Amino acid sequence: MSDNSTFSNLETTAKAKAIKSFLPFYIQKLRSDELDVMTTFDKRQVMANINRVIFDASNQATNNLYDFVADYCHENLLMLMQELPQAYFENGNPTTDWDAWYTEQTDQLDPNATL
Repeated sequence: MSDNSTFSNLETTAKAKAIKSFLPFYIQKLRSDELDVMTTFDKRQVMANINRVIFDASNQATNNLYDFVADYCHENLLMLMQELPQAYFENGNPTTDWDAWYTEQTDQLDPNATL
């Protein structure tokens, strides 16, 4: 498997898999109010819509919530993930675990760990 694919270069099924693997991480960060670093990549300002949908649908079971958000916010998620400096395997799995990726991004933006 190639480990240097960007989100934009993934096939449609791999993009869907990438979104599914991203949502648990994203929702956990949203619920713990830790999306500060993520907002630096939100050039198209789609996170507000994604967050609203997540909050509005938060009464759903976890797996249903992931599916609902992936479907309802599909275009917004595509736009956001195209901006993230994450590499993927051809199957859509990220080459770096999302939590490790976020730590790396935080360290790059805040080398003195003030965030």
